[in-house]
Amino acid sequence: GASSVSSGNSDLVRAMFRSANSSIHLSTKVERIQKSTSSNTLTIETQDNTSYTCQDVVIAAPIEFTNITFENINVTITPPRKFENCTVTVVKAKSVNVSYFNLDDASKVPNNIFTTSKASESTPFTVMQLEAGDLKDGYSIWKFFSVQSVPIHDIFIDIAQVKIQKWPYTFPHLEPNPTF
Repeated sequence: GASSVSSGNSDLVRAMFRSANSSIHLSTKVERIQKSTSSNTLTIETQDNTSYTCQDVVIAAPIEFTNITFENINVTITPPRKFENCTVTVVKAKSVNVSYFNLDDASKVPNNIFTTSKASESTPFTVMQLEAGDLKDGYSIWKFFSVQSVPIHDIFIDIAQVKIQKWPYTFPHLEPNPTF
């Protein structure tokens, strides 16, 4: 399965910014970025009229949807692209309903199941992976990546907990390139 930080992958990003002696402003709507004509600094102006001065800025969003005004900076804004959204569903349950996967009762569901985007028309997820099996309380934790809701009540038996996180603009939709 995918690697992760036990306290959450966001902690890894925060640690990297601390290590670089940088500051991060989450959930901050940027209105304007202006480069100084007399020095190598940028002024960032936010929706709440706060200003920050810095040498570098990272825009962690599809730039064509940000509506940021750039002054004294050459920025090429790409035409709006189609983006794929991703839903991450984490389920704590006693067991997997093997009949959902057309398996007999003696079968075991694999720890990792990967499908293709074409399969998502009939399978509601692209990845299903076991995160933690056979916990002390007899439950296991499973994680799904999907573009739609996962029918967890059909897939699992005795569900104890569910967490769903929707991530818009997860990655750009890529079309095959017919020429190389």
